[in-house]
Amino acid sequence: MKALVKKIVVWFLVLSIAVLSFSACKNDESNHKPQFDFPSSKTEVELYNATDFSENKSVVLFKNTDGENYCNAGVLNTDGEISVLKDIFITILPEKDDKDLIATPSNWSTFTDGYAFIDYTDKASDLSTTYERFVIFDTDGNITAISPLDADYTILCGGDGLYLVKQETKSTMTAYGTANIGVINYNGEWVCPLSDPSNYYSTNIKLWEADCEYLGEHVFSFTYNRYDDELSYAGCWLDLFNVDTNTYVEYPDVKMLSGFSDGKALLYKTSPLLDDNYMSGTEIYSIDHINFQLQHLFSNVAWNGWGSQDGLDLASCPIVSEGLIFGIECRDLSQTYSAYDIPKSVFVSKFFDMNGNSIIDVTRYRFTGAFDWRETDTGFYQFINGNAVIEIAGNDGRYITTINTAGESLYEPVKATGINFDVETNLIAVKVEQNVNGETCNRNAFINATTGEITVKDFEVTAVKDYREMKWHSGYIRDCNYFIDMDGNRLLTYI
Repeated sequence: MKALVKKIVVWFLVLSIAVLSFSACKNDESNHKPQFDFPSSKTEVELYNATDFSENKSVVLFKNTDGENYCNAGVLNTDGEISVLKDIFITILPEKDDKDLIATPSNWSTFTDGYAFIDYTDKASDLSTTYERFVIFDTDGNITAISPLDADYTILCGGDGLYLVKQETKSTMTAYGTANIGVINYNGEWVCPLSDPSNYYSTNIKLWEADCEYLGEHVFSFTYNRYDDELSYAGCWLDLFNVDTNTYVEYPDVKMLSGFSDGKALLYKTSPLLDDNYMSGTEIYSIDHINFQLQHLFSNVAWNGWGSQDGLDLASCPIVSEGLIFGIECRDLSQTYSAYDIPKSVFVSKFFDMNGNSIIDVTRYRFTGAFDWRETDTGFYQFINGNAVIEIAGNDGRYITTINTAGESLYEPVKATGINFDVETNLIAVKVEQNVNGETCNRNAFINATTGEITVKDFEVTAVKDYREMKWHSGYIRDCNYFIDMDGNRLLTYI
């Protein structure tokens, strides 16, 4: 009788474990990796790698405290405390790759709308089968979704709690692989189930060579560049997929210029006979995110065209924010001007709406080398809660100010060279010139984006050589594998 009871108990435990095991992309994990006991008291740890702060949190890899050559993943807050992503994976440092590899992160994201993800390579319990996996987690380090060990899963891109996932099955892989794709939410639920890629984009797109991007408002894009036999650019294909309507549309020789803002985004038509980066004479359109209808906005648009032609200069990456487009209208360009001697009558700065109408006229300002910053994370020229930080040119250098939707400055422009706008702290990071012992030095400084009050700091960041690469987020800059605050102090990190 006792033997029978023992067998029943054993089978009950087996069935319980089976029921609790992962059957879909839900929050669960198999115990096929070595585990570590994390100390309950605070222990300082050394970061191996980290993302910039976003939403006051950073995704980090930190060296394990037991002395082994492993890294663990976690979520770092601005006080230095790390919430550990336990029981997920342990990463061996690249310089110690002679040991058995357990897991290696291959891609990760910053936080958007409270969630981030990590793609990584995982090995099964016998260390013979390798799987590509993803894990999604919130700002507190709680795991909300993890892919199963039945195929390779990779998050290609995502945002607003939606993620485009590629699934590859080992048994069907060819030289280029065979994949399904789908859209999953942050809880691991399939919003658009895994299926053949033809349900998401046209046969003109080659997934393994395409650029995938989340454009906001539940729209994903697939861009594929074509090249001829001599590897010369021969045009492109753009496909857009709407998660809510479960439909896609394709356009030949069209590329996106912005994500969606208030239901619309910008795109431009290219020519298969021209280089991809050549933009003079471009036609600019807006497109809505539901029906993907095009509306012509601007003709004869220059691309970083300092004196290239008459027309509209939207620079290398047009800024669209809160339904407004920042652009420069070029007039009577009979010659090329330097950044600081452009007559006001030549470049007229304006903000346009998504129908192409001029809404905010800031012609009293001259905008300069800020065009070169469009593809960097500056936060300039975009409206956030009705205000936008702008950099303008004076006769003696660059100035920073903040304007409202009426084009009015909130304060007198401050003489400084902009670095970026830190939204979380409402401070504009800049460089200012000061005379120190008869020598001119550049100092780190911060301008209050509402009042214009400036605070100058007396410290230098060692690893970042070019101040234009210094980006402040949540009051910190990432310098190699650690963070520095606005007083120049290193952030102590602990678990």
